Amino acid sequence: MSPEDFITSARKLLSGQPSPVDIRRAVSTAYYGIFHHVSQWIFNGVAPTGAWLSIYRALDHRTLFERCQKAQDPQWNFSRDILTYANKLVDCQKERVAADYDPAATIGFNDATAMVGSIERAIQLFNAAPNHEQRQFIMFIFITPRKL
Repeated sequence: MSPEDFITSARKLLSGQPSPVDIRRAVSTAYYGIFHHVSQWIFNGVAPTGAWLSIYRALDHRTLFERCQKAQDPQWNFSRDILTYANKLVDCQKERVAADYDPAATIGFNDATAMVGSIERAIQLFNAAPNHEQRQFIMFIFITPRKL
């Protein structure tokens, strides 16, 4: 199960004449593509074991949201591409929460389609960033820095 699998699934949900439920599921599924991208990046090449699964599941949505918001602070000096990725995580998490938990939310087909595409682009930007920037961001997500 790769981040790309989630994106492909979201696109399938939006194909043809999607129902409002299909559109909501596409938003949620696309978000999980970028969420799993963060989680999988740190474990690239590591064999899945009991310990791996426990650590993989350690990242929670709230922490990810908060750390991505904090990444915007210029003191952390993240590149534009990494910040675009962090912003997309924040924006998409808000949309996913609305899609999953707000029965009054109106989510249009065009908005859902744009979100899927923007997640895909954000992942591409992250993947194209220098490896040291990727590592710095992932460590920033998982480790709370101390104030100096």
